[in-house]
Amino acid sequence: MQPNSDEIDQQIRLKAFEHISKLPDHGGVLHYSQLDLGFYFRGKRITLHNRQKGIHKPQQMKSLLSIKTVFPKSLKQATYRDQIEVYNQIYEGAEQLDYSFMGTNPKASENLHLLRAYENRIPIIYFIGTDNGYYLAEFPVYIVGWDDHKLEAKVSFGKIAEIQNLQLPGASPDLTPIERKYTHTTVKMRIHQPRFRAAVMDAYKNRCAITGFPEPRSTQPQHKVPLIDVAHIVEDKNPKFGQPEVRNGLPLTKLHHAAYDAKLIGIDSNYKLHVSKTLWDIKDGQTLELLKSMQGQHLKLPSNRKHYPDPERLRYKFKQFEEVAR
Repeated sequence: MQPNSDEIDQQIRLKAFEHISKLPDHGGVLHYSQLDLGFYFRGKRITLHNRQKGIHKPQQMKSLLSIKTVFPKSLKQATYRDQIEVYNQIYEGAEQLDYSFMGTNPKASENLHLLRAYENRIPIIYFIGTDNGYYLAEFPVYIVGWDDHKLEAKVSFGKIAEIQNLQLPGASPDLTPIERKYTHTTVKMRIHQPRFRAAVMDAYKNRCAITGFPEPRSTQPQHKVPLIDVAHIVEDKNPKFGQPEVRNGLPLTKLHHAAYDAKLIGIDSNYKLHVSKTLWDIKDGQTLELLKSMQGQHLKLPSNRKHYPDPERLRYKFKQFEEVAR
């Protein structure tokens, strides 16, 4: 007995979820060139997204597979309201996200795909832009509202267990308060970390703030392995100082990042470097000698003064270093 169109849709949808979950990511995000390749189902290539459109239904399916929000380079380049608002909503922990219709005609075919996904509670993929060409893939996601007057849909995150149990048709997008808080916290972290990294790296021209070591450029961004981390001066769990702002970030090589987090090196509010007595007491190899040579040096600061590390945050972190270094 041949499967009907609903069954085929379900099989393709599950294959899409499985395919994305196995893609190698880079800091939790995927490059559009990875998404362009799609995947194969019964010998035919299924497309995951459309470069020109945010609402995507592959020709082999009768219902919506994915939606997308492109990260704007600037406010002026934002075509749709959700290109700005969705990030604020995620950061604020909104239970539902606003997703703009395509164009101004609610009966356009793409917008009707949203309507059918809403009416049938179809689980889809949401590609959320984190930087130019990079996306976070969240699934399952549901359309939980469709407003032809506001020209927008409401989006809500679902339960990963629905995929594992294959409960696709009519699956419920409802989460318990604990599940909702955990999901939104996780998504917020995954969204803001790549954006935070991109902003800090840009401010420091892709170089380590201690050594000036440059991040190697790659002609294939999807294969890029970063050699420079973006360290928080104050960890992001700190409610007062931990916000993902450029002034709370430092681009550091992996060695220097580890040493900074371990409080083996410290940076005071005047951007001066200090080496822990623990390192001075060890005499073993060139790497340690290299770290010791940083004593008394100063950070290599951004060209734009407004991106300088926040002295108050540095003071807070340096106090912790001093306590350990005693």
